[in-house]
Amino acid sequence: MSRTLASPTEYTLHVNRTERAETAKAVPVKDKELTWQELGECLIFVRLSCGLGLKEFAAVLGRPYQQIQQQESGRERPQIELLWMHEQFRRHLIIAMAKRCTNGVDVVTTISVKGEV
Repeated sequence: MSRTLASPTEYTLHVNRTERAETAKAVPVKDKELTWQELGECLIFVRLSCGLGLKEFAAVLGRPYQQIQQQESGRERPQIELLWMHEQFRRHLIIAMAKRCTNGVDVVTTISVKGEV
């Protein structure tokens, strides 16, 4: 029986040496830099920044709204790559991710007006 891991970055592979060498066990890593909940908060930020409700957002992403709701809450792995595929969400996703960086990343909003006001 084959199994797929939810996210390769969230598990480490430990080989059980008492059995066959190819026997492995996936163990969740507790000290993840960016947790599912934090990534879910990024989804919420993107959705609200675009002025979309949950069902509208899910429809654009082509997913059931219940799945997006699970991802936003961190109960299911947020599909950040799905947001990246939609050009209208990229800018908001970058801002959401940058806000979670604490190592010398400042998020600054600048408004430029061209022409006469």
